[in-house]
Amino acid sequence: YRQILKLDPDYKNANYYLGLCLEHLGQYASARDAYWYELTIDPTDGRARFRLGRLAYEQGDYRQAITLFETSIGKNADSNNYFQLAKAYEQTGDLIGAKQAYQEALRLMLRESGDLR
Repeated sequence: YRQILKLDPDYKNANYYLGLCLEHLGQYASARDAYWYELTIDPTDGRARFRLGRLAYEQGDYRQAITLFETSIGKNADSNNYFQLAKAYEQTGDLIGAKQAYQEALRLMLRESGDLR
């Protein structure tokens, strides 16, 4: 991905996938930078926001994680986004927000699995 970015730094998705690689290598600060740069190229990329939310959560920045998960949901409302949002709400002590997000995660899980129409 770095070679692609040398040729075209604004190549859509390259920074997102670079971020994934860096994250899996444990280079979290560099991964965060790659995801943020991806958002400068495509502000609607919910995947990059979700990954940034996961990084914020893992660093204990639950309020930032909530903000990122909520904006990610606006771009891609799936069960995993709501599940992660619920966990972040739970960490901040917002049990009402956590319950609502868990309920939505469950509803979407059932829909995604085909058990709810």
